[in-house]
Amino acid sequence: MYEKIQKGYTLIELLVVAGIIASTIGFTIAGYGAFNKSQKVRQAALTVKNNLRLAQSKAISAQNPGIAGCDDLVGYEAYRTSDTTYAIRVVCNTASPITTADVNSFTLQEGVEFTGNWSLIFYPLTSGVDAAEVIGLELPGTTYTGSVTVEMSGDMKVT
Repeated sequence: MYEKIQKGYTLIELLVVAGIIASTIGFTIAGYGAFNKSQKVRQAALTVKNNLRLAQSKAISAQNPGIAGCDDLVGYEAYRTSDTTYAIRVVCNTASPITTADVNSFTLQEGVEFTGNWSLIFYPLTSGVDAAEVIGLELPGTTYTGSVTVEMSGDMKVT
């Protein structure tokens, strides 16, 4: 006579949908963790590049650092001071040997380290440097790396 029409979903259907949703969320979270690590290294590289631009702009403008006896500005040097820190200093040619004085110090983002030693001198009134350099960065214990490439012309790019 009359057939009973069921409205709703069975328990199996609900469990399958819940499993699909849980799997999707799991993959999304795992992918976000990897993306977050790669972006951490990239952001550190961009910050290093911006700070190198600071040294470059001071050198281009031949900004006198106000150091007593610094009559002849050689340039502004950016250099690694440890695995996680770097600094900018002014380099002056005085009657005695070349003198230096730190202008700024910087620390990389937590967990990011340099992969090697580096040092660059930006010359006054030009945008050039003393030597081309690739500044490597890494997230230790992972495969996430980045770099800032500085060419002799002073051009910089982040990879």
